[in-house]
Amino acid sequence: MLRELLENFALQVVFFIGIIAGLGLVIWRLNKTFYKLLGGKVGRRVFLTTGVLGTPIHEFGHVFFCVLFRHKIKEVKWFRPNSADGTLGYVLHVYNKNSIYQQIGNFFIGLGPLLFGSAAIVGLLYIFLPNASDVSFGGGASVELYFETLWSVFLAIFDINNLSNIMWWIFVILAGSISMHMDLSVADIRGSARGLWYIVAVLLVVNLVLCIIDVALSAAVTRGCLWLSVWVVSFMAVAVLLLAVLVLISALVRWIGHKIFKEKTSGEKIRAQY
Repeated sequence: MLRELLENFALQVVFFIGIIAGLGLVIWRLNKTFYKLLGGKVGRRVFLTTGVLGTPIHEFGHVFFCVLFRHKIKEVKWFRPNSADGTLGYVLHVYNKNSIYQQIGNFFIGLGPLLFGSAAIVGLLYIFLPNASDVSFGGGASVELYFETLWSVFLAIFDINNLSNIMWWIFVILAGSISMHMDLSVADIRGSARGLWYIVAVLLVVNLVLCIIDVALSAAVTRGCLWLSVWVVSFMAVAVLLLAVLVLISALVRWIGHKIFKEKTSGEKIRAQY
């Protein structure tokens, strides 16, 4: 029984927490790389422009889970581009530290921008993407679905025929703006970490009780975590794909610009010698 308990517990933590947190790290890294490639002034302008939509969506992700887990919201700044510290928005909330439910809520509140931002992008996908019907989310609980969904999303978004469709361009602009502001702040990560330990402890206790009753019940919880993970990761995959393409395009533009500048400078030096 101990072996089954540990196996199911480990799988639940990996699928329910590990993979989602890992994709969050990927989104953070892609965003940092994208803005670095753009450079200081251009990157700041893009950051502020996309923040008009991306920041309120980011903060609403926090607010949504604050309400769901009964945290008291003290103050919300949806978008304030002139802040002294560069922060475009924030949510201040308080909670009962003696409540396990509210402590668990910290985990979801911290990850709110990732979860709600991904859901918003998928909503835009079905509204604006010309061939959205080709995308299939969920549908079961198997690892293969991660790759099947990722591939169907890629084919639907980056179909060459979409370039001539204005609705596709609207989707790219809106979804791209949200993706560029889904990464978590240090405060978000710290808040999420506070709830993480409570989730791990509750999962361990639940699995122990279920294994005592029937090991099959613990396995059923594991399948449920995998099923939920498939849905969440499928949604987050859309943001990852968009950001990855934006990084590639910005890297290509930067490389071309560097080559042109280098050739121009070289030509000026040759003329100077004459």
